[in-house]
Amino acid sequence: METTTIKTSCNLDITSNEDVEKVLENLHFKITKQIGEGSYGKVYKIHHVIEKKDFVAKLVEIKIDENTLLEFTKKEIEILYQETHKNLIKLHFYKNFSNGLLLVLEYAEKGDLYQYVLKSSLDENHFFSVFNEIFNGIKYLHSKKIQHRDLKLENILVTKDDIIKICDFGLAQKIDELHITHKTTIRYKKADQVGTPYCLSPEAIGNKEAPFGSVDIWSLGCISYHLIFGFYPFERYNVNYQ
Repeated sequence: METTTIKTSCNLDITSNEDVEKVLENLHFKITKQIGEGSYGKVYKIHHVIEKKDFVAKLVEIKIDENTLLEFTKKEIEILYQETHKNLIKLHFYKNFSNGLLLVLEYAEKGDLYQYVLKSSLDENHFFSVFNEIFNGIKYLHSKKIQHRDLKLENILVTKDDIIKICDFGLAQKIDELHITHKTTIRYKKADQVGTPYCLSPEAIGNKEAPFGSVDIWSLGCISYHLIFGFYPFERYNVNYQ
């Protein structure tokens, strides 16, 4: 299935599971089960009845006063729509509605990396394999002048073939959107203190200058620590934003 926009806009509201089912049925999808829910909306495992293949439908419900959520979702669509890499989750298509957006994404059968390591410990070779794939995904993003800014185990998925897929690009940022103090250095501001505190770099917390992409490299170190020891390096300390 090629990545494409099914329709740029639609006056239809999606307010119930039945509404979602009708929309997906028109696109030859059948809901298998709901696999997630948050303040943003719901996530479903869906099956394409023609291709005989599983996908994920992410429904983001946008209320009138939720401009930030809308911008985060648009940012995720923009990045995944334009960028393709083995270690990035693939956006197959999206559809706009009057009260939200529907994203159909690649399905990772083994779930997120946090749940994955809970079920099976990683030996040395497996650890380096996982590390290299996360690193390759980050390297690709940085080559495109994108930093993820919210890397953590829950935002890294694993396919049935143990391929690593970085996901959730709502907080990602392109270099042309950043405040650049000179060619390679970024001053992180109060507004840049986003992401998971245990994976957030000292520069972002302390409003200091740092090379572009260093926030992701710091997060990769924290993720690697968790994969080895079973918890984040600063998990037992309070992270204070000054």
